[in-house]
Amino acid sequence: MDTRLATKNIRIQQWATIFKARAESGLTVYEYCEQNGLSRNSYYYWLRIVKTAALESSSTSFVELNIPDVEPVTPLDN
Repeated sequence: MDTRLATKNIRIQQWATIFKARAESGLTVYEYCEQNGLSRNSYYYWLRIVKTAALESSSTSFVELNIPDVEPVTPLDN
């Protein structure tokens, strides 16, 4: 594996942990970045990178759904 790619993957994992911690903290992005010495520009830059990586790693595909053969139900006379 390329060293730069390995480094980027490690950074993505680190930032994913940061995003999870921020969400669990209940703080706004501004408050969280202020308390943890992070740049909001870096936060949003890496958020975009992590989201893109997550989309690329997920293998979404369409699945054909078949409509089951069901006989019509007649109401019971009460």
